[in-house]
Amino acid sequence: MSDSLSKRDSYDALIGDITAFYHNANLVRVRKEALNTLSSCILDRDAKIAQFERVFADLKSFLDAYDFSKGYAFDALQEQLNALSALCGSLEKMGAEAKKIASYPDYYGAKRAVDICRELTIACKTKLHLNEISRFAQLVEANIQRLLEIQKRFEGDGFVLDQLRRIIEQNASILNKYPTYYGEITQYISTFPHQGEDSLSIVSQRIEILKEIDGLMSMIGNECSGLRPCCNRHHKDDVVREYDVIANEIFHKLLFANASGYKAKLTDLYNRIQKVVSAFASEKGLLLQLQGILQERKPVVWKEEGDRLLDKVRMLLGKDYRTEKLNADELQKMFTDAQKKRKNDIDAQTTYCPWLLKADYCALHEDLISKYITYEEYKNRISEWRKARTKKILKVICWVIGIPLAIVIIVFAFKYIIGFIAGIIVLWVFFKVLLH
Repeated sequence: MSDSLSKRDSYDALIGDITAFYHNANLVRVRKEALNTLSSCILDRDAKIAQFERVFADLKSFLDAYDFSKGYAFDALQEQLNALSALCGSLEKMGAEAKKIASYPDYYGAKRAVDICRELTIACKTKLHLNEISRFAQLVEANIQRLLEIQKRFEGDGFVLDQLRRIIEQNASILNKYPTYYGEITQYISTFPHQGEDSLSIVSQRIEILKEIDGLMSMIGNECSGLRPCCNRHHKDDVVREYDVIANEIFHKLLFANASGYKAKLTDLYNRIQKVVSAFASEKGLLLQLQGILQERKPVVWKEEGDRLLDKVRMLLGKDYRTEKLNADELQKMFTDAQKKRKNDIDAQTTYCPWLLKADYCALHEDLISKYITYEEYKNRISEWRKARTKKILKVICWVIGIPLAIVIIVFAFKYIIGFIAGIIVLWVFFKVLLH
């Protein structure tokens, strides 16, 4: 019987321990969830909390002095932080509403209401404590309602409508260029007042967008006017044609809904046109560079080719080179081809007359090709050298063959007088022909 009681006591003790462990584990889980929830609540609002000096200090003091042995109840603090988020939204709304009437005349207490907005905002940022959030929130909401009432009174008196009409008159010159867009704004104003909307701000914004588009249209239009007479190089015709299409659409179809799309198209087109303009400008740089090389009259091309190319370059630089079919790239190719031709002509001549590369004529030939001369001058000088060389060779042959032949003829002449006379005649003719 005692053994049974002992087992029963042990079992009850084990159950008690398990129950206590479960209770403690559950308590840890609940407290951990509470801490996680509080941490998320603070982290999600850290940027907003940092704007309020006293709230930040109160929260720091609360966490530093919190006695966790008394529990993990943070509901009240979380409600205050949620209320702080709502207050931030109310302050932003109050600022937006105050901005709407800030430029209005000081009727119906408008100036005082705007001043209260500023004072309330400063007070919230510098003096608001955690336990005062609800009271300040009521003050902010009350001033928002005051601002809305002032706006309604201005609208009822026609002040805002007069402002809208004045904006339209000031920008009539731009609006008249875009009748569809102008009509859309006119239709919007005709339905004034608009509940819950800042009509003045909306119309001003739409006109500013139109000004941006009109500015792009003017810049692109001016660039295209300068490009139209140019030859179709660097995709010039493509960008000009695309501008004409887009401009026609904008003048007749522009609305607020598609304004951002047209603005993006114009911006992209403007960048592409700048590339075309830059490409034409780089042509002038190439022409000036080529002119400088040709004016140095270096022996890299024949003189007739160099002078002809230099005349073409000067002709293009003397007028609007963009409108001429002949361009810098073609001239550069002609210059390169002329260089190749001179080299090929010289190679062909030295192949035909290999003696030009030998000791007797190598220095003379090098000196000749180092001069800026015509191809004809080059060929004529080579021809002169060839004739002189041939004459020299024939003289050598004459002395080598003529003297032995003369001796033979003289020997035979002693035997035969007639043969002697004939030999003299033959020898004279022989020397005559050779020397000629």
